[in-house]
Amino acid sequence: MANNLSSESDRYIREAVASGMYESEEQAIEQAVVLLRKRDSLRADVAAGVKQADAGELIPAEFVFERLEARARQIVADATTQE
Repeated sequence: MANNLSSESDRYIREAVASGMYESEEQAIEQAVVLLRKRDSLRADVAAGVKQADAGELIPAEFVFERLEARARQIVADATTQE
């Protein structure tokens, strides 16, 4: 596969490799593809959420915040027991 990158992108990748951030140009491009896939997955998740919200399929804010607070407490408890 030929990589026809813009000169700016090519320079960025070469500099990232030269700085030691990546071992090779191929590794840098692979990481970029991984990030693009994650972004695309996130966009799909957001679109699905918007569709659910538009259909009135919402979770009460109180429930969401209770779950977030419980998760935060668990993270703190786990961090405390690991010390």
